[in-house]
Amino acid sequence: MYQKDTRSDLKKGVLGHLIEYRKLKLLELAGLIKHVKTVINLTGNEEKYYRCIIREVKVSFKGNELSVSLEKEDYSDKFVRLWKRLASSNSEEIEHE
Repeated sequence: MYQKDTRSDLKKGVLGHLIEYRKLKLLELAGLIKHVKTVINLTGNEEKYYRCIIREVKVSFKGNELSVSLEKEDYSDKFVRLWKRLASSNSEEIEHE
């Protein structure tokens, strides 16, 4: 008879979430993602939402050197972000006409 070890499954689940959280925190500290909101559901669990702030990544190889450059979005002002989103959706509609 096979008996499942629920304790090890529980440890894997908890450790998995801790590792994921640690990776998200590292990405946030590096300035690659931004925490935008937290939703607490009826059971008390938190759901955190993040936004990627990288617009463009350029990777180049020259000789034996690797260089990476990042272009980030400026999400500091919600109004500016909303305006950019509306402007890009309007330009897409004009192109389709």
